[in-house]
Amino acid sequence: MRERRLVLETPEMHTSHSMQSYISKEVARPCKQWIHDVLSHKREADRVKLRTPDFVLLPDVDTFHSQLHAWDSTCKTIYSHNYSTYACNLSKPLKWRMRRIQPSFHWLAVVTDVQLRTLRDLRGEHVPMLTKLYVQTCQTIKAETGVDPDQVMAYIHYPPSVYHLHIHFKYPLSPSVSHDAFRVHSLVTVINNLQIDSNYYSKSMLQMPVHVNTELHSALEPVLSQIQIRPDKNKLLLDTECTASRGSRPSTPDQPIGTSSSSATPGTPL
Repeated sequence: MRERRLVLETPEMHTSHSMQSYISKEVARPCKQWIHDVLSHKREADRVKLRTPDFVLLPDVDTFHSQLHAWDSTCKTIYSHNYSTYACNLSKPLKWRMRRIQPSFHWLAVVTDVQLRTLRDLRGEHVPMLTKLYVQTCQTIKAETGVDPDQVMAYIHYPPSVYHLHIHFKYPLSPSVSHDAFRVHSLVTVINNLQIDSNYYSKSMLQMPVHVNTELHSALEPVLSQIQIRPDKNKLLLDTECTASRGSRPSTPDQPIGTSSSSATPGTPL
């Protein structure tokens, strides 16, 4: 497995020349254009669950399925002559497996504002839009699946796999692997932070996982070499001489140098 590092990205790192060059390259990748086709009705139109002026909601993977029902149906077919006896004499591992299997889904709410690339672009003015998106999506999920809002994971990845803002809605609740835990930002928490400070994400340090020897790591490295973190009166201080200009866009996740980005489609999680 490739080595990963947890990078504490500052606003200066985010707006550095090397990062802007990396971002421009990512923006130009043809495999990332599918998300605009979704917004412009060119693809996935038959899978869209909700379309509003602010966002489009559609499944990211097979929407709502129950492996338990599939298991139950298969068992009844094979053991139809004595299904009740078979069900009572299942081995313990299989009993556990059948109890654990449950319906699941993973939907995406893709924001229509093309100026919003990632978490870094959000401001206090976007709180009403984000709140409406959350409420309407949860209502649609409840109507179609019966799942309550407090059972659904609503989150934003940073850095994202696609440079256009989108929010994940996933059920059931599940722990992420360790490196993904640092990419997940709860939508409700994001809204709360923006209510406290309109510029929270434009001026915050964000810790994120980065693979070593990737294009993203190379873009950050010139700035990383200038930074030292030291404890001083229970605070983290950054010793840096960065002179980067403001105003760049956030980047997409890292990938090995010399390889092309994998295509992210509604059929593969972002």
